[in-house]
Amino acid sequence: MRNTGVKTAAGENMISLLEFRDFFQAGALDVAQPSVAKIGLTETLKVIALAEAFGVTTVPHCAYFGSGYLAALHLVASMPGDVLFERLFLDFPASPFAPFTTPVGGTVAVPQAPGLGCDPAPEWIL
Repeated sequence: MRNTGVKTAAGENMISLLEFRDFFQAGALDVAQPSVAKIGLTETLKVIALAEAFGVTTVPHCAYFGSGYLAALHLVASMPGDVLFERLFLDFPASPFAPFTTPVGGTVAVPQAPGLGCDPAPEWIL
């Protein structure tokens, strides 16, 4: 795979550190994309550490709009260096977590309150 000149990215559907380890040991990934919404924050942090040990870049997967989006946003904000943040390119007319779901000038604000950093707008709560 590595001789194609095209980087291989995967992992958004992997469910454990062991699965990522198998791919890293096989040299099958250039970019690991763990999904914090699927495997949790602790397991994602372990994947990031193992990826670093194998020289694999990590760009966490995030095709979410709710709490999974906020968790991934906080995760990426905590990572050292310039880390890309995957944001599904869909602009809804409204969002329960605005303004944190709208990029401005290529960046997204990270909520600073406890927990995931913000509560959904009251009009979204049933």
